Amino acid sequence: MQQRHNNYLKMTSNVITGMEQEIKIWEEETEIARINKLVKALFDEIGGKNQIILSTNKSGFTSVKDNLLENLTKGISKLIKKMSGYAKINNDYALLPLVNLSLSALTDGPETEVVDRYAAIIEKAAQILPLLASFKVTTEQLDILRQLTKDYKNSVNERSTIGTGLVVSNEQIISCIAALRIQFDILDDLVEGIIEDEGFIARYKSWRKIPGYGKGKTLKNPEKPLKE
Repeated sequence: MQQRHNNYLKMTSNVITGMEQEIKIWEEETEIARINKLVKALFDEIGGKNQIILSTNKSGFTSVKDNLLENLTKGISKLIKKMSGYAKINNDYALLPLVNLSLSALTDGPETEVVDRYAAIIEKAAQILPLLASFKVTTEQLDILRQLTKDYKNSVNERSTIGTGLVVSNEQIISCIAALRIQFDILDDLVEGIIEDEGFIARYKSWRKIPGYGKGKTLKNPEKPLKE
């Protein structure tokens, strides 16, 4: 959420708290009570969605992904040294371009392309595994590298799913704030039109001021619409 949304929610919290503290003034007014209940429900809904966002830390997924890629790169680096040695000894010029790489060349490009390159190297090693036996390339080694490749791709997909979920949650929060604005527009009219206690009306106006908005919104000073 943007700061302006946080400010709007802070104002909402102030209104809810103030209305609760002075409930005896308005609790018998059916329409005010109904709109106030809607405001609280929307505020609670936003709180729940925001908690989901706060509890989902994408940096954790990034750390896992980076560790997997680092371990995979180390394993592939050792593998291509063995394969390059084999290719040079046996004059395998078809294999050499795939494995005779510096670390910078091996890791050049977007991560997904790099991992696809690793996968191609692993499968090529599997195809000529008997020829690489004396170079200490084993089935177990290739299986470990395959699993690291699979784990990396899964971590990327999981992070993407989490990211999509966060976008949806933010959009839902903004939609709820827009609904809050509608209810407050009604509540403003009801408080000023129904309540006879001028002191309460003045306090209500003070609760309705949005932090960081200059004069803020009062019944006579409507806020500019939030541009969603």
